[in-house]
Amino acid sequence: MIINQANLESVTVTTIVSSTGPIADVNYKVLDNGVTVATASGKAGEAVRIEIPNPKLWSTSSPFLYDLVVSTSTDSVVSYFGLRTFELGDGPKGQRPLLNGNYTFMVGFLDQSWWPDGQYTAPTDEALAYDIEAPPMFGMNMIRLHQKVNPERWYYHADRLGVAIFQDMVQKYGHASEDTIAPFVQDFKAMVSGRHNHPSILQIETFNEGDCWGVFKKKPFDVASIVALSKELEPNRLVDTDSGGKANDLKIGDVNDIHSYPYPGDPQSSSTQYAMIGEFGGIGAFVAGKEWKPKSCHTYLHVDTPTDEAAAYIKMAATLQGRVDHISASVYTQTTDVELECDGFLNYDRSNKFSAADTAKIKAANQAIINAASLLN
Repeated sequence: MIINQANLESVTVTTIVSSTGPIADVNYKVLDNGVTVATASGKAGEAVRIEIPNPKLWSTSSPFLYDLVVSTSTDSVVSYFGLRTFELGDGPKGQRPLLNGNYTFMVGFLDQSWWPDGQYTAPTDEALAYDIEAPPMFGMNMIRLHQKVNPERWYYHADRLGVAIFQDMVQKYGHASEDTIAPFVQDFKAMVSGRHNHPSILQIETFNEGDCWGVFKKKPFDVASIVALSKELEPNRLVDTDSGGKANDLKIGDVNDIHSYPYPGDPQSSSTQYAMIGEFGGIGAFVAGKEWKPKSCHTYLHVDTPTDEAAAYIKMAATLQGRVDHISASVYTQTTDVELECDGFLNYDRSNKFSAADTAKIKAANQAIINAASLLN
């Protein structure tokens, strides 16, 4: 089953049925908290549009999900979907992203989703969910998933908790060549199409910094063509051409995205792009007993204690709050400490670096950014 498209008033679904015998119509039932609100039917393999009366929309502040029951005469499956739009719209000083027509500042973590025990693999479903719960704990509403594609359950938790996902394409870090292009394109198609049905994924980052975009020089696989491919595969998501890299200077795609360490820079929006700080911060307090390798951690701004880290971040957040008229998204590096980077809000073992009081202050600072932006609607 593929949810082809979900907008503000309808969902379009295609069901692929495998059967040894003839299949009659596929039946669809949409439920709102157990109550049927819409039905439809159609042929297997054909797109069926289902109108939703009095639609409830998915957003970061209200992540409503409809249940969807798909059945034939012999079988049925249950899925879900969210109704939302994410698109560019005019702001006071250029373009800005609109979630369901409303300006929503996206403030989040850079998340490498790296685990002490399983490295690329989380130990449990509860652990997957915990990493999605971390941004709201600190007043954030977004994660930039950094050069990694996570299991479906991770995105499900983002869908149900209302955490927006900016999804990076996995990059070849160093020594890219023309031989990089074919597997990159194949994997890119698989990533975008494979995570198609999640309302939480609002944006795709095709490239990161200088990792490998420079070998994409010739049509049909130059940088502009990869951006166009993303739009073709997923028209309901914005595209960030190159987060923090020189391909950002091409001014194609939907985002003017810079990286600025440690302090947040000041990118400008334009008539075609919104402004985003794709990475900043990297404030590090090294917590004894929590480092993977003691006294070997990298950070962009070292401070003595977690309280100092909280104070430094809150000052940066105040800078962002003053720029919401032209900057629309910010990504702090990072959710957790990793093996040789100790600039997370969480330690490598996922324990919170901060006291309850400092956590509350960080949360209030981030909510102030979001609230300031909402006043510009």
